[in-house]
Order: sequence, then structure tokens, then C-alpha cells
Amino acid sequence: MERMKTCTICGDTLPISDFLKKSREKWRGYCKKCNSIRNKMKKAKVFEVPELEKGVEIEVRGKMSKGHKYSSFVPYEKAIQLVGERVAYIVNPRLIRKYFDRETFRMLVFKRYGDRCVYCGEIANTIDHIIPKSKGGITSFSNCVPACSNCNGVKGNLDIEEYLYYYEPSTTFPGVSRTDSVRYSLLEITEKIDNINTYLGICLKRTGIETDELNNLEEMEELEEKVNELNETIMNFKSNQSNEYVEQLISERR
Repeated sequence: MERMKTCTICGDTLPISDFLKKSREKWRGYCKKCNSIRNKMKKAKVFEVPELEKGVEIEVRGKMSKGHKYSSFVPYEKAIQLVGERVAYIVNPRLIRKYFDRETFRMLVFKRYGDRCVYCGEIANTIDHIIPKSKGGITSFSNCVPACSNCNGVKGNLDIEEYLYYYEPSTTFPGVSRTDSVRYSLLEITEKIDNINTYLGICLKRTGIETDELNNLEEMEELEEKVNELNETIMNFKSNQSNEYVEQLISERR
């Protein structure tokens, strides 16, 4: 039986004959199909410009899976991140280019993490940004994970810590269906909102501060933002599920 080896680039386990020889009894870590990708990365490294121009937006160019080209602009800091994570290489001080088209990048993310949603374990059909793009997250291998469309939609613009705190999709109970488990999680969310409101009421009584004055405090603004994000998360989940019983449970808790 022919010896098998796992490619360090695409992650496929292939016959040893699909790898280039390094010496008489040693083989390269990457397969023949990934050789062109490696050469492209190696070539980019040789010719890359040492520094991007600070204080200006950097153009990012790439290709779609069907060969169509696209271009966008990102802040200098994001461009540095993309280059640092080997997602793009520097062409000139104001231009970087993506190594992979979107479909290839998606395939490599699934190769890296598997085809299961990292949040609930169901089959994944989308790519989620752990740090949302709206909060500065970039499309890189360390910030993108497989996710099912439901978890991706519910998480929305929440950070991963906030999402796992307010909604724990991986929580399962013996003999309980996933639907009932989700209903239980929704009840927990509304209880946490109620606890926040109760805590605010206690703070008002103890400090004697008027509501208008409290609204001017930075802490209150941050807390209100958290509550708004929670409400938005609940609304997103309700629209995805369109389950009258879930809506009834939530309304009864309010």
C-alpha cells in the first residue's frame, strides 16, 4: 500500500506520489497542486516592499472565484494585519494584493477547522468573522471560522465573548431537542436583561441620582449599548425561527 502524507497548505491527505521530492528519501511538505500557490507566495515575499505608506488608505485588489477582479480600500492598520497574517502581499506602498480568491479562501478555512459550526456543532454553510468587520475585524485565517447560517445571523455584530455569554448555542441537555434548548437559551437572555434593569433600579435608589443625570454617565451609555445589542440579537433570532411559541415565551417574560 502506498504511503500517505498530509499537505501543509491544503490539508488533504494524499498518496506520497502527489508530493515533490526534496531528496532521495524525503518529500516536500506541500502537494504538487499547491506548489503554484507556494511559488506565488515565495515570489511575493522576494519582491514585497518593506513598508506601506502610513496615514493613507491602502488599496486591496483580489479576484473572485470566476476570475472577476475587485478592489477596495482599507486603513493602513488593517492592511498591515492582512500582510502580517499572509492573506495579502505588498505590491507597492499604497497597494496590496490578496493571495487567494474568495472561494479558495473559504475552502481553506473549512479545511483548517472542518465542516462543523464552531458555535453549535451543526453543519456549517457560512464563514463568520470572530471579530465583526464592523468592529475592525479582518478577513484572515485567524479571524474567520465555519458557522451555520443560524448562529452567524444571531451573533450578528456581537463580539465572541458577548455572544457566548448572552447566547450559548453549544449548551445541550440530555433528552431535550435543539428547539427546546434554544427556547431555554432565549429565556436566559431575557432573564439577564431583567437582571440588568433591576440592577439599574437599585443603583438609582442607592445613589439618589436622577435618571437624566445617570444617562449622561459613560457607564450608562455602555450598558445601554449592551442591552440594545441583546434586543437586536433576540429580534434576529425570532425572525430566523418564526416560531409563535418562542414569541409567546419571550412576551410572557417581559
